[in-house]
Amino acid sequence: MKATATEIRAAMRKLWPNASLLWLPDEEYGLCDLDSLIRTAMASREIGGRHGDCNAVALQAYALVNRADCDGLAPAFGMAYGDRFRGAERSHTVNIAYCEDGVHLVDIADPLKTTWTGSHNDNILTVIM
Repeated sequence: MKATATEIRAAMRKLWPNASLLWLPDEEYGLCDLDSLIRTAMASREIGGRHGDCNAVALQAYALVNRADCDGLAPAFGMAYGDRFRGAERSHTVNIAYCEDGVHLVDIADPLKTTWTGSHNDNILTVIM
């Protein structure tokens, strides 16, 4: 399965109309299974996440996952920076995945490895995919 950058941007704009940057440089992205993306991304906790730096962990996860092949395309996986997550006000960087069932936010830096479906309770400002 695949999705165009236009489709992915539209889904994100619907959730976060005030996002200042949705950078998706490829025309098409592969839609991989969320669990397999998370398994690949979890290696970033071991490599870059020992100090709890959300930026380092999200960047490392992004780099690891984007090496994966998703039906010959780069996976629809990236980094998202925002100032509200699940209703709680805080500046934070997480990973973001676009799958067949929608937009998911993945907090690899969280010891509980929290994953949730993106919503209006999150205020995402920047996405790099």
